[in-house]
This record gives sequence, structure tokens and C-alpha cells, in this order.
Amino acid sequence: MTPARAGGSGPRHDRGVAPSPVLPSDALLRRAAGTGEPLADAVAAELDADRAVRRQHERALTAGADAPAVTSPAVRALARHLEGVARAAPDAVLLEDARANFTVPFAVHAFDVGAGALVSSYRPPGAAAVLVGTGSLVGNAARRLQDTARWLNAAAVPGWLRPGEPGYVETGRVRLVHALVRRSASVPGRVEVSQLDTARTWLDFTLVAPRCAAVLGFPITEDEHRRLLRYWRVLGELLGLDPALVAGVLERRDAEDLQARIAALTPPPSADSRRLTAAGLAAIAQGLADVTGVPVPLARPAVRVVARALHGRRVSRQLGIGRTGGAHL
Repeated sequence: MTPARAGGSGPRHDRGVAPSPVLPSDALLRRAAGTGEPLADAVAAELDADRAVRRQHERALTAGADAPAVTSPAVRALARHLEGVARAAPDAVLLEDARANFTVPFAVHAFDVGAGALVSSYRPPGAAAVLVGTGSLVGNAARRLQDTARWLNAAAVPGWLRPGEPGYVETGRVRLVHALVRRSASVPGRVEVSQLDTARTWLDFTLVAPRCAAVLGFPITEDEHRRLLRYWRVLGELLGLDPALVAGVLERRDAEDLQARIAALTPPPSADSRRLTAAGLAAIAQGLADVTGVPVPLARPAVRVVARALHGRRVSRQLGIGRTGGAHL
């Protein structure tokens, strides 16, 4: 039986109701906050010593772990894990459930993913500090939006998570990027871009984005959401997410429960969160102006109006998404 829906006041089990036995325990979530991803981290460590390892990683993604050019044990181990996950996924998931990614019109993703999921990913202060520290995301937010869109579009196509296919290759690249960011942001006693961060981002795409699409008038059905979650459990494991963290997320209310419990372990947004949010929304406004011809001075308040509607007053205030006077009308 699926537990009752989590409310806004906190995790269900804090109100005297036990969490679903198939969802991760709070102890596992706390451990996840201090855990990286050993396979990709090992490749990132080798890259520090030999830049040619990146070419081997690319070759392994396109030609397989046992390709003659792949001599790095770390690259081979990572590629074998990726191949194992992809090959174990049934066709019903990779071909049929993948179609749930396309129940919302493509143009809506500029808002439900861009102004919704990605802005939500800026909320945790630790992750925001890492992203600001890279030095590129604030000054070149449009590039991050484009990179995310390219990966998401490829990863969503039915059949494209099979080894060697474009979605598989892009996902393997993203997994290594996360490891490189984790390594560059290494702080003694703390893990950045942890398993908990990855689970939170997984929820941004599987819960926050559909919720934002519904606000915009494009809701998906419960069956479509279950199919989306099945597909993303495979995609999450390809990204290096511990499958135990999301194995029990079978439907919307499970995702809401997990999100509430992770939120209880996450500090409120920081100044870095607000900097990233401002840069991201400005990039979306510029993109809207480029596509539609709407002048940027008009596109910016329009984007802020939508963002405030997606995130609500409290979160919008925490993220520095200002009011727009009467523009919301």
C-alpha cells in the first residue's frame, strides 16, 4: 500500500506515520550526503595525471569497454557498469516508458525544466557554491541550459539509452563531468555533488518539472508519471545514482515523500543560489527574446512571472525572484 501523500509541513514519518519500507531510510539519506560515486571518481582522478584518459572514456562510450584503445582499468570499470545497467533495462522501459518524456510539448520545457527543474537545483547552498565556484555558470548560464537540453533531449529518445546510442553517450559524459566537479570542489570532510545531491536533482526532473508543467496547463496522468519514473530510475543509475535511493519511488506520492525527507536535510538557499537563479532566468529571457522577437525588457518580467508561479511565494523569495508589479495579470 502506498503511504499517504506528504504535506508541506515535513516528511510523513515526522507526523507519526512510518515511511514506505521500500523508500530509503533517513540513515541511508544521511550517508548519501557524504558519498560520491567511486567508479566515475576513479576516472576523474586518472584524468588529473593523464589527459588522454578522456579520449579513452569517449572511446569506451562509443565502442565499448573492451575496445582495444581502452587501456585504463578505471575507464573500463566505469564503462562496464554503464553497459551492464543499459543492457539489463527491459525494452518495455527503454522503448515504451521513454515516450512519457514526450507528453508535454517541447516548447514548454523552456519553462518546466529551465525555470522549474534547473532553478530548483540551485536551491541547496552547497551545490550552488560549487556551481558558482566553477566560474562559468553565472557568466555563461545560457551554455549550461543548452548543454542540459542537449543531454536531456538525447537521453529521452526511445532506445537511445542502449550502449553506444546518443543518449547513452551524453549520459556517460555528464556522469564524468559530475565527478570532475566533485574532485575540483573537494573540501576535507565534505563531499560535493554527493549521492544526496544527485537524488535531489533526479527529483527535480521527475517531480518538479512535471509539477511545473501542470501549473502551466500541461499535466500528465498518474500512469504517465509512473512510466516516467520507471524510465528515470534507469537513467539515474546510468548517472551514477545509488539505485537504493530511488528504487521505491514508484509513483508521484512516493516522489513527494522522498523530496520532503531530502528537504528536511537541506539548508535554505544561499546568496550563491540567488546568483545562479538570476543568471538562469536572464538566460531564459534572452532565449525567449531570440525565438519570439519579444524585446528582452519585456521577456524578463514575463519569465519572472512564470518562475514565481512555478515555485510559489516562499521559495521565490528565498531565490530572489522578485515581483513584477501587475505583469502577472
